[in-house]
Formats: sequence, C-alpha cells, structure tokens
Amino acid sequence: MKLAEICVRHPVFTVMLIAFLVTLGLFSYRDLAVDLFPKADPATVNVEVRLPGATPEEMVTGIVLPLEDAIRKMTSRPAARVGLLDRGLLRPGMAADVTVFDPATIHDVATFEDPNHYSVGVQYVSVNGTLVVSDGRITSARPGRPLRGPGYRVH
Repeated sequence: MKLAEICVRHPVFTVMLIAFLVTLGLFSYRDLAVDLFPKADPATVNVEVRLPGATPEEMVTGIVLPLEDAIRKMTSRPAARVGLLDRGLLRPGMAADVTVFDPATIHDVATFEDPNHYSVGVQYVSVNGTLVVSDGRITSARPGRPLRGPGYRVH
C-alpha cells in the first residue's frame, strides 16, 4: 500500500504521524548549527555568468538577448499566442502600434521609491496610427482601447 492510501484509510494514524514529524522537527531545530549557515541577504541577487575563453563581445552576442528577439517576444509572439491577428506586425491593414527610440540613449529613470517617471530616450509612440508621444513629449491623444482575445466573455 502506498503512503497516501494508508493516510486516507487510517486518519488517526495520519494525525499521529504528522504530530510525530512536527515534534521531531522542533527537537532537531535546536541542534541545527544555524551559525554555520552562510550569511546572505535575501533581498540581494547577484548574477554572474562565466564562459571560459569567451570575449566580452561573445558574451553579449551569445547570452544577452538580441534587441530584435526581445522586440519579437514583446510584440508579434504574444499577439499570435492570444489570437490578436491584427496586432504585433507592421503590415498593411494591421493596427500600427509603434515606438521609436535610440537604443544608445534610452534608459529608465523610475525607481522603486519613485516609480512615476517615463523612460528617457523614447522619441515617438504611435497607438493605432495616432501619435501619443511626439518629439519625446506626451500628447493629449488617447486612441488606445481594450484588446479582447478569443477567451473574452461578457459577464
């Protein structure tokens, strides 16, 4: 018999087993050498990638996601996955949502403490063919609308 079947058929045994394991854990905890554990700040994450013999250029091209792939993963790929057939690509007859930026100058100025800032370096943004950012300044146009995929249901 598997443990799950035993626990279902014998609930008193299950309760006693759980009580035993909790008690064992409590008594074992005081014997743990917690002071020997490494000191780590759980809020800090360091990522280090090593590729022996690789140049910095090979690291960037081989590991860092190319800009074209990153854009595809944010546009045409998710649009196709959720069935938005008129989105994600720049083709005649499709809704044109376009962002024009310089990869050398774009950066995010928002922080966790002060999150309400737009990215710097975005020159133009067009939503449904209407400019909502022009020469780096936000316009008053609001042409966006909710996008509903094939799973949308009216409640």
